[in-house]
Amino acid sequence: MGEDPEENENLLRLLIKRAEILQTAENKIPSICEIVDSIPELSHALFYCAPKQVEDLTRRLGINKHLRVHRFTYQENHVLRRKLLENFDQGILQALIAIKCLDEGVDIPSTKIAFFLSSSSNPREFVQRRGRILRNHPGKKSAEIYDLIAVPPVSYILDSNIERNILRRELLRFKEFAENSLNHNSAYEEIWELSKTFGIFDL
Repeated sequence: MGEDPEENENLLRLLIKRAEILQTAENKIPSICEIVDSIPELSHALFYCAPKQVEDLTRRLGINKHLRVHRFTYQENHVLRRKLLENFDQGILQALIAIKCLDEGVDIPSTKIAFFLSSSSNPREFVQRRGRILRNHPGKKSAEIYDLIAVPPVSYILDSNIERNILRRELLRFKEFAENSLNHNSAYEEIWELSKTFGIFDL
C-alpha cells in the first residue's frame, strides 16, 4: 500500500482475486468427488466452500452422486436452518454444504467428517472450524478432516518470495491440522514432499 488511493484500490482488487484463486482452484471439487467416492457410507459430513462453489458442489454431490445434501448459507432463514441442523443430526441429511455462516456460533457436534475446500489463512478462524468438528458427541470417537490446499503445477517454478510465501501459508495451515492428528506421520509426508518440490524448508 502507498499514498496513491487509486493504486491502493487496484492492489486491493488484485489481492482479492488472488485469494479467490486459492479458494476456488478448479481441481478442488473434482478432488473432493474422488475422496467422496472412496468413502463407503458418507454421513454427518460437512463441506466448507466458497460462495462460488456452492451450486456446483451441491449439484455434483446431490444430483450426480445421489447424496442427501443441502446448502447451509446466508440465504436460508433461521427456521429452515434449524430444521436442516436437526435433519443433519438425525442422519436424514448426509451432508451440509456451507459457507461462513457456520462460523457464527453454530454448533454441530455430530459432524464426523469435514471437507475444507475454502480455508482461511487466519489461524484463529481455521482453529475454530477444526474445534467445531472435533466436539464430543455420543458414539463419536474421532473425526476426519480433509483440508484441500492450492499448489502450483509441479512444472511451475516459484521465482518470487511472494509466491513462495503464499504456498508457505497454505502448508502451515495443513501442518497445524496435521500436528494433533492420528495420522500425523503420513500427513507430514505430504507437506514434506511439497516443501522439497518448491524449496520451502522453514515450516
